[in-house]
Parts: sequence; structure tokens; C-alpha cells
Amino acid sequence: MPVRIELRRFDLHYRSCRQAGRSCDFFDYLDEVHRERNLSLHGEPLRRLAEAGRLLWLFDGLDEVADPHARRDYAAMIVGLRDRYAGRGIVTSRIVGARPAQPLFQQAGLATYTLQEFDERQIDAFLERWHRLAFPGAPEAAARRLERLRQTLKESRPVRELCGNPLLLTLIALLNRGAELPRQRHRLYERAVDLMAEQWEANKHLAAAGAVQFDLASKKRFLRKLAFLMMTELTAGSGNAVRQHDLSAFAASFCAEEYGLRAEEAQATAEQLIQHLRERNYILALIGGQTFGFVHKTFLEYLAAAEIHARFRTHDWGLDEIKAVFRKSWQDQAWGETLTLICGMVEEERPQQVLELLQAVLEDVDPFEDYRMFRFVSFAIRCVAEIRLLDQEPVRSFARRLTDCILGYHFQSWFLMNQLPSALRLRGPEWPDAARIVAAAAEEESRDDYHSMLFPLDACSIAVSTKRERVPRLTELVFNQPDEFRLVNGIMEAGRLGEWTAAEAVSLHDAVERLSEPAKTRAWIALFDSGMASALRPVAAVMSDREDPLRRCYAALALLHIPEWRSDAVSTLVDVLRSGYEEAFNREDLPRLLEAADEPPLREQVRSLLHVDDVRLRERVAGEMALLWHDEEAISIWLEALFSEGDEWVFDDVDVATLDRLASEHAGAQRTLSRALNDITTVKRLDARVIIAQWMVARSDPRGVDALREIACSSSFATPIRQFAAGALLDVPQGRRFGVDALLLLVHEETGHHVRDPLDELLQRASSLPEARAGLWHLIEGGLREDLRLMVCRRLASLDGGERTEALRQLHQLATSADDETVRVRAAVYLRDKGLPEPAWRPVLAHLSRSARYGSTRLLAAKALRDETRIARLAARSRSANVRKAAAAALEDLRIYRALLQAGRRRRGVVSLDGIRAGIVEETPDGSRFTYDRAYLARPDAIPLSPTLPLRPEPYESRGLHPFFENLLPEGWLLDQTCRKLGLDRTDAFGLMLATCADCAGAVEIVPEKLSVAA
Repeated sequence: MPVRIELRRFDLHYRSCRQAGRSCDFFDYLDEVHRERNLSLHGEPLRRLAEAGRLLWLFDGLDEVADPHARRDYAAMIVGLRDRYAGRGIVTSRIVGARPAQPLFQQAGLATYTLQEFDERQIDAFLERWHRLAFPGAPEAAARRLERLRQTLKESRPVRELCGNPLLLTLIALLNRGAELPRQRHRLYERAVDLMAEQWEANKHLAAAGAVQFDLASKKRFLRKLAFLMMTELTAGSGNAVRQHDLSAFAASFCAEEYGLRAEEAQATAEQLIQHLRERNYILALIGGQTFGFVHKTFLEYLAAAEIHARFRTHDWGLDEIKAVFRKSWQDQAWGETLTLICGMVEEERPQQVLELLQAVLEDVDPFEDYRMFRFVSFAIRCVAEIRLLDQEPVRSFARRLTDCILGYHFQSWFLMNQLPSALRLRGPEWPDAARIVAAAAEEESRDDYHSMLFPLDACSIAVSTKRERVPRLTELVFNQPDEFRLVNGIMEAGRLGEWTAAEAVSLHDAVERLSEPAKTRAWIALFDSGMASALRPVAAVMSDREDPLRRCYAALALLHIPEWRSDAVSTLVDVLRSGYEEAFNREDLPRLLEAADEPPLREQVRSLLHVDDVRLRERVAGEMALLWHDEEAISIWLEALFSEGDEWVFDDVDVATLDRLASEHAGAQRTLSRALNDITTVKRLDARVIIAQWMVARSDPRGVDALREIACSSSFATPIRQFAAGALLDVPQGRRFGVDALLLLVHEETGHHVRDPLDELLQRASSLPEARAGLWHLIEGGLREDLRLMVCRRLASLDGGERTEALRQLHQLATSADDETVRVRAAVYLRDKGLPEPAWRPVLAHLSRSARYGSTRLLAAKALRDETRIARLAARSRSANVRKAAAAALEDLRIYRALLQAGRRRRGVVSLDGIRAGIVEETPDGSRFTYDRAYLARPDAIPLSPTLPLRPEPYESRGLHPFFENLLPEGWLLDQTCRKLGLDRTDAFGLMLATCADCAGAVEIVPEKLSVAA
């Protein structure tokens, strides 16, 4: 018998009972709810069903309980209910909301499942069934709509990418009932928002005589402005949550502004709207407690983009304001989708604007800071992918320059490895330079170096391929020289292009079988993980092959989540571990094994590992079982390890709350932990001793701080454990001074790169702990090594207040007088990046670029200045071959960077009136465009350039030059003489204007806008 407990409602019920002095449990809640609904299942009959194990418990929306402490309490009640009764149940939650309760559920042995996105087969099955139900009795109409939708998904990768999400797929299907779906994502979202906003009965609870009537346009304005507020101004902005008091304040402000209501009327209207939202979820919904949000974060992202675009369309914002948003937020993942959607919106008016936005971002990126350049290229490809026609100028030229970056940059990062292929996949073979990427990847195959092995060029090549081309690409790129990393990466990328066909499976079978081990096993597992069902049999065969335990382990881990193979996989992994191959297991593999062993026979197999001879393995397994299964024997073995010698950290995932829980729920654990509390010196595992000491502090036992201090300050212990103890002291108000002293001692004792670890601990705490900041200043005053002093000063300079001023002074001192010239360069670069005036840093860099002792330092300074002349001289004349090579690479980086900045950039002139900048005149395909600067329009003394150019934010579009500018040009014999002297074409009016109007008669002057890549 299913019983549903809506945890949001239970939370209200529980709180009201506690306020009234009554106890409350889930049965009390069900009694009340079922009585309200006139259901007979309450009281004693309900409890009898529970005792018999006949209830299916459905706990819905744990994340909708706003208070995380209450969330954990209810999770503990759920676990207690499961332990008391024999029934089964499900707890639902969004991922983020489940985190506070997740440890409780894991320790209770509850299996966790994450709902995955639909694959191609599931999408097709869903759409077929949906259309059959949506058009009852009209199979022909259903078939036509379904075929139309399939064709749209085939032709539009951006729309196809959305279909993995069940909610968005449902909306897409709903929209397909009417007009044909738009191919652009932002248009699709717009239609979806229209649909959901129309269903929002915003007027239902408003006073009948009120002046407020929310029509569709008003609702969309409300939602757009709210989304923008949530992304930009609220605390913890860019999250899909707004507290009720913030929503109420916004709604009241909106109603006052939109409808001219008095403050009290606007507030009353806002409260009515919110009450309505509490009763039913619409596009904006109650997500728990006093918190509201959009039903999917996609709508928050789209609506924020739509608000920015609306401001641009109505000229409340110019392109410069959007550039400012891009510059500030392009590296913020929470803004990524919003910014790309903005690009899709502004490109409809003029694709060139997308390039201008990206070039504005690029101007802030150092061409030699490879990590940021790599991220920028990935971001730019995603933005360009929003442009409908890629094969048009200047879009094509800009895309080609991005391809130059992909092929020319030499930066490797494991963290960014998938960013480029995933961006290119958005348009695939439509990318203007797809053929060049494929050709370059094939050429790389002939090289055998570190760069070739790691750079994801082969994955990029597959990403820009059609589905039909992927097997030949794999064979050509990754099967001929089967480095395991590239092999797996290439196969997974190919799998992302869509479901494998039977013919592809046959073709790849032969290619895989020709590989040698271990590449062959890795290839089969990768094919299976990427969705090739026929790869199951070869993977299972590897798991059964007892000759190679490591390969058996890899195969078993791949099959662990397949129900029909779970038993064999668990048995294999237990066998591998018993054979002494624990090193084959990553940190997360053992918990996966325990979660898979969810039936008694499988649990017993895994429990047999508690009796292996390998002490290290036995303790590790016992720790995982203790936390996940609450197994009494495992808890005993694990806690006994406290008192035995060992270097391994077996308690590093344990916190004070875990110890509290173990002591309260398990008598054996209580006895063992009491022994540790009584004499902490009997705890031989030092990581555990630190945690026991923290527990003592939490229990107000003063011996805890003393124990932590003893470990942190004793030179007889290793640095990592001393730093661990010092960090624990920093978490305790009465121990912070001791923790800082211990870290300072470690900094002075350590040499080489090890000194950075305790220093990093202090740097991370600097923003929150005055004691840490004081410790850092003490290090500076004590004569800290120059490179470390630079680290400390940079951190202190990032803080607010007087400390920032002093830190910048220290950095300037390092830049001008440090003995280490590399430190001088880096200090000067930091001052540049913090926006200090040029005299604070440029002379230092200029001097070092000419006169530094080492060529590598001269190159570093020249790159910081982006001094192409100096870099070229080093490339040609440096005595060091390494410096010449690095300088040549820097010149190429600079060439690519400049080409990106210049791609598609038409000629532009800065127009000034009486020495004050008034606006920009720029060349267009049909003539020219003049736009007043917003700063100029805001001046109280602003006057128009001419009566034909009155002040306004909208641009003036002209065929050729606007008559006002044309009248500034020379005429007759003066025109001929000027053209001969300057070598200009007399028909190039725009070029003539830029060449001659810098000193034309009158108050107006026009000078070319200069593009500079110099720092």
C-alpha cells in the first residue's frame, strides 16, 4: 500500500506540533492528512500494515525542507522508520538538497540513484508514446507531427541537446502540437516560457476590483526582471532560489512601477501573488520552506538573458553594458548558458555584435596566460555556435581564427580536456574549419611526443564529424597508435554523437580485436560505457579471465551497475581484492562495491574481506562498511585500528558528527571511543588522534586543544599530520593562536616546495581569520623568501582595507628591488593586473625586458608588456636555444591573438566635439553607422554634432557616409591632392574621413580607433 509523505507539508505539521508541546511522527502526519481527505487508512489499521511490512513509503521532496538541520533530522527519522519496520520506500530530492542528509542514508545502507538524462532510444520511445496519447483517434496527425519533430531534431543539434532532459522534452513535445519548432534555442525557450506563463493564473487571487491585471506581456516582464535580479543582486546570486521576503519586495516594487500603485496596495498585491504561488507550482514555484524558484534552472538562465536583451532592444542598455556583463561573468559557470543565449538573441539583429562581445572579453585575457586563453576559446566557440549562418563574413573569419587557436596553442590541462570537443560538438561538421581540424589531427598521428599524446585534437576531430564518419575517424586517429588515454577519450567522444548502430559495432569489433592488451580491454569497456550494447559480451569475457586480475577488476567495475551481471561483478571484485590487488581500486570504487552488494548473499561475500590477512585492506574495508552498512563487526575492526601502529590515513573521511552517531547507536563503538577519550595517547593512528581531539573540543573537553597543539608543534611527527592538527586548531576560537604558531613553525622548518603546504593553509584562512592575517604579516616582517613573500603579498592585496594598501606597497617594493628578477616581473605583472597606474609597473618591466640577467627573464618581461619587437629580437638573437624557441612560440601566440582581435573588425573612428569624445562612427556593409556614447549623452552639457544628428541612444545608419561626415571631406583639387599624397582611393570615403578629419576645420575631429595588443 503506497503512502505519500510530502516532506514540505510534514515540516509545517512537525513544527506546529512542537510549538504546541506535542510529539509528532510520520504516522501522526498521515493520520491528519488521511482524515482531511476522508480516507479510512489511519490510526490502528495504518500501523498494522506497517508492522506487517505492507506499506510502500514515498517521502517526496526532502530538498523542499528549507532548514538543512531539519532536513537531517527528518532523514534520521526516515532511517529509524526503515530500521523499525520491514517495508520498502523511496526518498526523492534534488541533488543539492540531498547533500546534508546523504551521509545518514549512506551509513544506513540506502542505495542512491541519480536520474540520468534520456538517451536517443529513450527520447524516441517517449516521443512516440507521447504523440500517440496526445492525438487519440488521429494516428495520421500524430505521425505527421512526430516526423516533423524528428526532422527538426535531426537538423538542429542545439535543440537535440535539450531533449535529454525529461521536462524540456515534454515541453518540446507540447510545443510541437502547434507550429513548427524553431531551430534556435532561445526561440524554443521563448515559446516554452510563453506556454508556461499562459498557464500561470496570476490574476486568480488578486482583488477583483484591483487595478492589476497580469497579461502575458506583464507576466513575462515580471519573470524576466526577477530572473535578472536573482542572477545579479541577491545574496549567492546566480542560484535558482529567492527567499520569500526578497520575492515579496521585488513583486511590490514591480507592481508599484508597472501599475502606479501606492506602497500599501503594491505590497498587498505582492502578498496575494505569493500566496497563489504557494498553492500551486507554475513556471515559478515554491521549492521549499520560504524559498521560491523557477521550475527548472534553464528558465532562470533564459529569462535573465531575455531581460538583458530587452534592455538592449529598448536602448536602456548599449552594447557596452552587455560587454561589461560578459567581461565580468564569462568565467563563471553559473553564467555560461545565459551569455550564450544572449549571443543567440543579438545575432538576429547583427552577427557582428557577437564577435564584438567576444573581442571585448579577449582584450582582458593575457595571450600568454594559456589556461585563460584555452577557456576563452572554448567559451567563444559556444557563443559563435549560437549564430545561425556560420558560413558568412565576418563570422567565418573569426571561426577560422578560433581554429588557429585550437591548432596552435600548446597548453594541456586535464581539467579542461573535454571543453573544446563539447563546444565544437554543438555545430559539428557545420563548423567552418572542420576539415582543417580533421587534417591536423591526422597529421598529429605521425608524432610521438607528450603534446601529441595529451592534446585532445583527436577528440575535436571526432566532435566535428558526422555520425557516419566517426568509425573511420576512430580507426584513423586512435586505433593506429593506441595510447590508452587517447583511445578511451576518442571512443567516449564518438559515443556522444549518438547511438551506435549494428554495422558500426561489427566494424569496430575487428579494430578492437587487433589491439594488444591492455588497450583492447580498455577499448571494450569504453565502447560499453559509451552505449554499445554488443560490447557487453567481450567485457564479460574479460571479467571471467582469471589470468589478469587487473583487467578482471576493470571489467567488473564496468558491469557493477548492470542488474543481471551484478552478482558476478561483486564476486569478481571480492576475488580480486582477496588476491592482493587493492591498488586496482580507486578511492570511490570500494563504496561502489558496497552499494552494489545490496542483497544478503552478496553482502556476505563482501563481508568475507573483513577476515583477509592484509591488515591495510581489512581496515579500509571495515571503515567503508562501518560508515555505509553500520555493520557491528566492521565497526569493531575499524575502531580497533585506532590503537594499532600504521601510516595509512584510515579515518580521513570521519568527522565529529560521525563519532557522535557511532557512540550513541553502537554499544561497542561507545566503549572503544570512551577508551580513546580517556587516554588519547593510546590512539596510535595520528589522523584519528586529531579527529578524536576535535571531538573532545566539541564536547568542551579542554584536553582536546592540548592534544591538537602537541601534534601540531612536535617535530617528531610528519608535516602532513602536523598541518592537519594545525588546521583543526584554526577551527577552534581558543586554539587559533596555537594553530597559526604551528603553521609558522612549519614554514620556517620546511625547505623546497614543501614549505608551500603550511603557507597555503594560512593563505586560505586569511580572508576569514584575523589571526591568520597577523601570522602572514609576521612572516613578511621576519624576512620571508622573496618568492614566498610575493605569494603572501598577493593574497593580502586581494583583501579589503588598510592591509590591501600595505600589501600593494610591499609588492611595489618587490617589483623595484627584489634580488630575484623573476619575482620582480611577477610582482609588476600583479600590480598591472590590479589596475595600478603605469608608472608603478611599466618601467620595471621595460627595464627587465632589456637588461635582466637571464634571457628567460627578459622574455617573461617582454611578454608581460606584449612587446613584439623585443620578443622578436630574443627569438632571433638569444644565446639560449630554449629562449629562442620559447620566444618564437610567443610570437606565434601573439599573432593568433591579434588575428582574433582583428577578425571581422571594421574600420571605426572616434568622434570628438571640442575635445570631448562624443561617439563612434563605424563602417558597415551598406555604408556607415554613427552612435553617440552613452557617457556623452549623460553629460548635462551634451550638444548634438549637428541638427541632422540630434542626441539619441539609437544608432544612425547611412548608405555611404552620413551627410554631416561627408561634408567634412576635402573636395575638388584638394581631394585629388590629398589622395595622391596619402595614396588613398578617392572612392573610399570612409578611409578619407579617417585620414583627414583628425585636424579638420571646426570643433569636430575624427581619429581612427586604434587596436593595441600592448599591455
